[in-house]
Amino acid sequence: PPFHHCHLLQAMWGTRAAALARQLGRQLPCLEHARPNATSWSQALRTFSSERGGMTDAMYNWRVAAVHNALKQRGKETGDLTVDDLTALGHLDQYHYLGVEANDHLIDILGLDKDVHVLDIGSGIGGPARYIACKSGCRITGVELQSDICLAGQELTSRVPGLSDQVKFKVGDIVSMSKNGQIPRESFDHFMSLLVFLHIPDRASLLKACEQALKPGGTFVIE
Repeated sequence: PPFHHCHLLQAMWGTRAAALARQLGRQLPCLEHARPNATSWSQALRTFSSERGGMTDAMYNWRVAAVHNALKQRGKETGDLTVDDLTALGHLDQYHYLGVEANDHLIDILGLDKDVHVLDIGSGIGGPARYIACKSGCRITGVELQSDICLAGQELTSRVPGLSDQVKFKVGDIVSMSKNGQIPRESFDHFMSLLVFLHIPDRASLLKACEQALKPGGTFVIE
């Protein structure tokens, strides 16, 4: 089999999703008026290259400004930060279901400790990687397609004393990076991917790249 085993975390929000949509509509009034037709919306979302496994090249880049604004409002625009400072930002730092609770569950499932190296696919602004590395002691390398989000993740991590040696980020996509050797084969004990796989249509190429990155017997969690 291509993988030793897989743990798939799933969560259905139901009414919580509807409430979130209403909240976003109030916070971002433009969403109520900017309703492209289904064809144009589909085309906009699918401006991807097959070489990247179908990954879009522009998603969620508003988050960088939102994080910096939130830190400024808390008087933490500059200077050292703690992981708790960042997780206190909620979904701006932890953009996935159940936040740090899911991270704790992931640590337990994979048995993470200081002796392992984890690949974080679609690491975003780096919140899960920072929290998981800080709590478990493991090393994490995050791969993020969008350069502005990835660089913001690096900057925030550098502001947490001592964490930059433990958590690294690379700009790129896992499919291309696997093909060109930027992600060495059999170099990670585990991989994790939180709320990312649904955005990547070419699952065959994606899973092949993930398999190649893992050491024999490696394990993983996908949300």
